[in-house]
Amino acid sequence: MLSQFKLPFNRTTPPYPHLTGNERVIAEARLAGETAVLTDRRLVVGDGADEQSFALGQIAVVRTRFERSIREIVRGIVFIVVAIVLIAVSTPARTFLLNYGTKLEATIQREQAAEGGGLSGAIRAVQVGLNLLADVAGALPILGWLLILIGLARIALGAFGRTVVTIFAGGGEFELYRRGWRRELADFASEIGKLLPGPRAG
Repeated sequence: MLSQFKLPFNRTTPPYPHLTGNERVIAEARLAGETAVLTDRRLVVGDGADEQSFALGQIAVVRTRFERSIREIVRGIVFIVVAIVLIAVSTPARTFLLNYGTKLEATIQREQAAEGGGLSGAIRAVQVGLNLLADVAGALPILGWLLILIGLARIALGAFGRTVVTIFAGGGEFELYRRGWRRELADFASEIGKLLPGPRAG
């Protein structure tokens, strides 16, 4: 993810891709743990150990766009809807389970009074299970509020959008992006486009 755009490049700041001595740096953009460097010969993205490099002649098109993520917004809404359902059913479900478990007590006592104890042990196990489920149902509001927070965060990320620079090179493509509208990414793409012999940044 790009985090800054500088011109000229500060070579003392790691991580820094490997450049030859006769390459002239035109522009650079800092990524998360990596750096994208545009020279007069190529575009290289990496941290000095793991790098991708494209000669300017390989780059066909550079495009910049701003996009909002409808998928993230929809996911956020789904999280919130599920959270509302969980919160709504929590109290009724807990009450039902506790009431049913209480009603089983009379059955357990009848079975214990019967010769040999009858099925009192099995019914007691069912009662314990119902009480455990009631405890789980009582905790659903906590999960619900957590899902609401996650949903709101996803909606915010989707609405905030991101700036994407798509580079078509060597028969493939890769993207550099950052959350929100970033003028520096558009400037970086423009610098690449200025050096291309064919189509420029779009």
